[in-house]
Amino acid sequence: MRRFSRATKKKSTTILICVLVIGIAFGLAFFFSVRQIKNRYEAENLAIQNQLDSVQNMVYVATKDIPAGGVIDQDSVSKTAISTSIDTSLYITDDDLGKIAVVNISQGQSVFSNMVGTDYAAYLRECEYALITLNSNLKKNDLIDVRIMYTNGENYTILPKKCIKGINFDTNEIYLWNDEKDIMLMSAAIVDTYMNEGAIIYTTKYIEDGQKATTVNYQPSSDVMAAMANDPNLLTEATNSLNASMRESIESRLNNGKSDENSTKKDVKLTGTITSGNGTSDPEATSGSSADDSSMNNTDSSDTSSESSGNTDSSDTSGNDSSNTDNGENTYSDKSTGSYDDEGNKMNEDGGSHYEY
Repeated sequence: MRRFSRATKKKSTTILICVLVIGIAFGLAFFFSVRQIKNRYEAENLAIQNQLDSVQNMVYVATKDIPAGGVIDQDSVSKTAISTSIDTSLYITDDDLGKIAVVNISQGQSVFSNMVGTDYAAYLRECEYALITLNSNLKKNDLIDVRIMYTNGENYTILPKKCIKGINFDTNEIYLWNDEKDIMLMSAAIVDTYMNEGAIIYTTKYIEDGQKATTVNYQPSSDVMAAMANDPNLLTEATNSLNASMRESIESRLNNGKSDENSTKKDVKLTGTITSGNGTSDPEATSGSSADDSSMNNTDSSDTSSESSGNTDSSDTSGNDSSNTDNGENTYSDKSTGSYDDEGNKMNEDGGSHYEY
């Protein structure tokens, strides 16, 4: 059996110790690196969670579809934590349970205080208007303000944050639920618009449900109130007049659209065809041309006979234009033939110069 010398054993021991030291160093480095990464990851997660918690609030969310008129109770809504930057005062609270939904609320939708009310059947009425200038992108259940604008630029809110219950752009009709005060204000605004030529009643659309309603700042003038008091039929007259004016505006836009569409179309009637010297695509033009050529040949024969007899006439007695020669290149026939030869302007694809029209 081979024996290792003391020097060899010492050398082997040294190498083994070095390998162990290096391995331990790498292990410690790896451990601390992983731990540092983990700590940083946990710190970032904690910061994100704190950020989410800062905008997270407990609000009532619909647990099922709630139709307009449905009761807001524990069976239809529940408190849920959501991340939102909207003011929490805009959401319903425990005090709103038992109220009635004034708009359709979808399942999973947060319930705002303006979506609920007391028993609306007692005082709300659905009103139809066809005289309001509407936004072109409105649809059912959108929230709008109804405003009035005068010719001098003054602008006032009549009805704030109204939910559209129905809309028809073909007839410019819009349906709103109004209480007695809203109905009176709209009636006064209609008469006001009728008495002040150029004034309009129009809509502005809310971008999101959580936006606060504008403040009603429209106040009918004393002249308007006096006129309504003196003439009970004034409101009907004003409504009919504004409705007719709005309908006239709609018809005008429709007619203008049709005119623009028709103006792009041109009725082109071809009485003949343009042909090259090699042929024609219109049989009638060909037969007409043949007849004209025959007539011209007869005329040429007569002219030749006259010349041979010494009777030469420089004018054409047939009443048609005589042939015109421009340096022997361009020859045009009389207008009755509907054809001409143009050697100097070959526009046909096959290089021909004979044209019939």
